[in-house]
This record gives sequence, C-alpha cells and structure tokens, in this order.
Amino acid sequence: MSLIKKSEVATISAIEIYNKPDFKYREETFALLALNAWELLLKVKVLAENANNARSI
Repeated sequence: MSLIKKSEVATISAIEIYNKPDFKYREETFALLALNAWELLLKVKVLAENANNARSI
C-alpha cells in the first residue's frame, strides 16, 4: 500500500473514531491517527523532492 493511501486511510479512520460518541479515548485516538496521517504525507513530500530516495526519510 502506498504512503498516500495509508495517509488517506489514517485520516478516514481518525474521523470515524471521532464521530463515535461512546468511544473511550476518542480524542486521543483521533489525535494519534491524524498525526500519523500528516507524518505519512510529509514522508511522501520528502520522497518526491528527493527522487524517491528512501534514505532521505
């Protein structure tokens, strides 16, 4: 699975968790998943700027 797709899945998961009113620790779980999505997007940007060189991450 590509990093962009993983980021998309993490974002959707964060939103789904946040929309569940009876889910314990939903704010914390949302924050972790949203942060993970941003991290993945940052990695995609770094890779794009460095000719997909994995060592650049």
